Amino acid sequence: MSQYFRELLKEYHSSAREFTLKKSKKNQEKYIALTLTLSQYYYEHNEMDKAKHHLHELLLLDEDIENVNLYLGLISLYESNNTKAIKYLEEEVQLFPRNAYAQDLLEKVSLSSSFPWLSIILGLLLLGAMFFLGGTLNLTSLFTWGLHTNSPSLLQGVSSIFIHTSWSHLISNLLILLLFGHLLEKYFGPMKYLSIFLCSAIFGNLAQIIFFPEVQGYVVGASAGMFGIMGALLIRNPILETKLFGIIKVPLIVILGIIFSLSIIIPTSLFQSAEVAHVCGLFIGIFLGGLFYRKNISVFYNWIFVAFGLLLWTLGAREILLNSSLVSIFISVLISITGLSLAIFGYSLLEKTMLKRGVRDE
Repeated sequence: MSQYFRELLKEYHSSAREFTLKKSKKNQEKYIALTLTLSQYYYEHNEMDKAKHHLHELLLLDEDIENVNLYLGLISLYESNNTKAIKYLEEEVQLFPRNAYAQDLLEKVSLSSSFPWLSIILGLLLLGAMFFLGGTLNLTSLFTWGLHTNSPSLLQGVSSIFIHTSWSHLISNLLILLLFGHLLEKYFGPMKYLSIFLCSAIFGNLAQIIFFPEVQGYVVGASAGMFGIMGALLIRNPILETKLFGIIKVPLIVILGIIFSLSIIIPTSLFQSAEVAHVCGLFIGIFLGGLFYRKNISVFYNWIFVAFGLLLWTLGAREILLNSSLVSIFISVLISITGLSLAIFGYSLLEKTMLKRGVRDE
């Protein structure tokens, strides 16, 4: 038994006696502080039962004491009881919204605990539709379920999501769903997640027809919905670090920026790429994500640099591929470099703002 623990225990018993004899505010504050310190000591030395005993004593005394539910949540996690941990951490955050550590811990536990069943169902539906409807290889399915530019309907707006131009088109969407869909589902819950996906996909595809009415054909695919998922994730936690290929940690906003840029620069198939649908889907996702999680709207102004920079970089890179003139290529390179510099500057501002507000990046 260490000297520190002996002195702490002695002071705790003395404070408990004083508080029992004279229940003044000063004695109560001292007793609470010492009990919390003793509980923390027991927690750090893996004596969980003793830590729980003292924390429950404090809850009986006053339910509104900061960090009591936090430590009970940590003990529940130590005991591998995520359900109980979430309950305690939710109570802590509800009582003390400024407890950033409890908030981050609750978020991580919730993310690791919930099962992304809706993402799996969506993936299976997209895959099943390709097998049973045949995608664009089956012209009957295309004419029946695709969103036609001449006479679009809401039913076709929904059914067109499940028709894909090729296996590469479908697989690219399934990869985004696998990498990011499950995260959004865990952050927002299945119903909000589904509304983000459907609204982005339907109205993104419709936007392609509205902005290019002169192009005759069909708009198909779930790409606009996938960009909506990415847009909502940007609102929720733009500096969240994800492991690229399971090895390199890269901020979420950088990965999504690369995916967005490549989707504009390089078409996903031999069919015409619905770029307007992608852009509209992304912004619908950002809008709905902000509506469902208003806490991070205050950092939106920092994204102007990122968004404008990525747009310049994308346009410049595309022009480099399309032009053969040396002058045009030189101008396009300058535009790309300027855009990339703006995007990096915007991200640095965004990261500083988010970290100042206590948002952790893992």
